[in-house]
Amino acid sequence: MSDEMEQSIQNANSMADVRSAATKTPGLKESFSVKPTISLLSEVLGRLSLKDQPFQMMDSPSEADLNWILFLTVFIGLNQQYGEHTRKNAI
Repeated sequence: MSDEMEQSIQNANSMADVRSAATKTPGLKESFSVKPTISLLSEVLGRLSLKDQPFQMMDSPSEADLNWILFLTVFIGLNQQYGEHTRKNAI
């Protein structure tokens, strides 16, 4: 991690502050990668089994996937809340 990145999070008191600094400092988000740890755990857990069934691992969703899920959740919620109202007025 470069000195600029360390300076940007040095005074962070919460994860919200760190996230805010990550949006302002290029490369900061990528420097906190947990991918090596995840791949090590996946490798170890992949060798385990329960009742002769091997454990199955799946990749975590990307940020774009999470945004799409959030959009669909909000869309479905709004449709359930206001969809009935608009159908009554259409008749």
